[in-house]
Amino acid sequence: MFFKQFFSIFPLFWASQDASVTPISLIYGQVGKDWFQASTSAPTRQQHTSVVFDDKIWIIGGDDTNGSYLNDVWSSSDGINWTQVTAHASWPARQQHTSVLFDDKIWIIGGSDGVTTRLNDVWYSSDGVNYN
Repeated sequence: MFFKQFFSIFPLFWASQDASVTPISLIYGQVGKDWFQASTSAPTRQQHTSVVFDDKIWIIGGDDTNGSYLNDVWSSSDGINWTQVTAHASWPARQQHTSVLFDDKIWIIGGSDGVTTRLNDVWYSSDGVNYN
């Protein structure tokens, strides 16, 4: 199993699977300790990004098992129960993008929209729902 996204909510580390499976496997554990599967109810996708913001884990964009590129955003306060906070964010659907936290905002950078080879846009949100 290949895990692409790693992040920390102290004292645990989390990892999300990046593969065409239903659904994403989300595991957690402590460094050098056993890992446990937290959820199989996270949204199905690959080539997405994940960040920790506002005491929540966020899943941003990517593509689904049908190859459709997504511009939705999901969040979870416990890694088990997931809420779709927006089905269609204001940024174009994408995969292979980068998401970072800076200045108390989520920033989404570049990626691919499946039409053009590469995107060079930058979007930000202070609440995870509304993007400029």
